[in-house]
Amino acid sequence: MLWKEHLKWGLVSVTITLILIIINELFDFITIPWVFKFWVFETKELTWWIFPIAFGVGAYSSLLPDIDIETSKAYGFTMLMFIGLIAYYLLIVELTWPIIIILVIMVIMMGLKHRGITHSILAGLIISLFFMWVFASILPGITCLVGYCTHLLCDWVQQ
Repeated sequence: MLWKEHLKWGLVSVTITLILIIINELFDFITIPWVFKFWVFETKELTWWIFPIAFGVGAYSSLLPDIDIETSKAYGFTMLMFIGLIAYYLLIVELTWPIIIILVIMVIMMGLKHRGITHSILAGLIISLFFMWVFASILPGITCLVGYCTHLLCDWVQQ
């Protein structure tokens, strides 16, 4: 399946997910379990600014399983983002440990084979937890997992 198809189905599934979450926030159909209420994920009600971020994370995640293809949009965007982060940490923050971590991830990315570890639900869960931690909200993690799993489902249906 081409990247445009993965993105299209990812956007559809993420949009439906966000609409359901907004409806739930308005009418409180489902109560968030106490397990998710510790500070890393959610300490207060969802704020408006997290929704565009969650939408972007979900869209990006719908392409992310193909990060193991060097010509893919996800690979190119991720490498560009990593180069920007390296420049940021090198020139502005002057920290070296994030640069080392980013370089190690970049080297690992170059050695991945297509439809390997990146095409697994476990990889999607790990990346979702990462986005939950980065944005200190459960919403980007949910949309990440939805977008990621949509990609896997599309690949599975196409086979």
